[in-house]
Amino acid sequence: MGIIRDGNMKVKKISPLSIRDIFDTSQNRPFLIQGVDSETGDIGYYVLKPTVGLRMYSGAALKELLSSFIAIELEIPIPEPVVIIITREFAELYRDESYYQILSDSIGSNFGTLYLDSGYSTWMEAHYHNKLLFQAIQKTFVFDTFIDNADRNNFRPNMLVGHDEIYLIDHELAFSFTNAILYNNPTPWMLNENDCTLAQQHLFYYFLKGKQFISDNLIQKMSNIDEQFLDNFEQHLPHLWRNEVFDKIKNFILLRTANLGEFRNEIERLLL
Repeated sequence: MGIIRDGNMKVKKISPLSIRDIFDTSQNRPFLIQGVDSETGDIGYYVLKPTVGLRMYSGAALKELLSSFIAIELEIPIPEPVVIIITREFAELYRDESYYQILSDSIGSNFGTLYLDSGYSTWMEAHYHNKLLFQAIQKTFVFDTFIDNADRNNFRPNMLVGHDEIYLIDHELAFSFTNAILYNNPTPWMLNENDCTLAQQHLFYYFLKGKQFISDNLIQKMSNIDEQFLDNFEQHLPHLWRNEVFDKIKNFILLRTANLGEFRNEIERLLL
């Protein structure tokens, strides 16, 4: 059983109404918008990451959406993913703004998430002392290793903490092997030198090193990230986000999930 694998997921299509803020401290400077659900008419606040914004392109939007779907299937907390539709009419409302060209060049489908309000904080050293977060810390590390995420470190934690849970954000640099000029790992369930180097740069690596590995049933749940899951995901993928990158990622995931026992052994070896 699985939320996405069994076809029980629907991605909201959001029409933006107004821009309320810009997150200047974030690497890709996303927008806080007010938007309306095109199906229900419900109005809410969302984080918009324009497709031609900093560090964003159609492949990055694909990685964001796929990483979100995988997290949902694994029951890892994330802000709800949405697709935000920018129209020419909306972009023209901001013709006199410095970011007009970004909006104009991003007409069509863009990745976004439901905005988490002020009840959440960014990651702080003090959170290491919250014993209720230990399993979430370990799950975050395993999840990031699974999706080959290069962007959760001391400089960019890319997570929010609230209600004794960790909410993961910003996955445009997941599946980082797709950005390598030369990548050849026919056994992706085994962690090669590059994988280990990436893992050692993770925010939680040294905190978890030498501690007992308690994965809950996270790795078992990864068996749901199979061909049926990926086929259902592809039905939600905007047309312009579909490219050869997805084929590479799909092959990588299917090989990894077909060998989860070995993958778990590699995680345990890494954290000894």
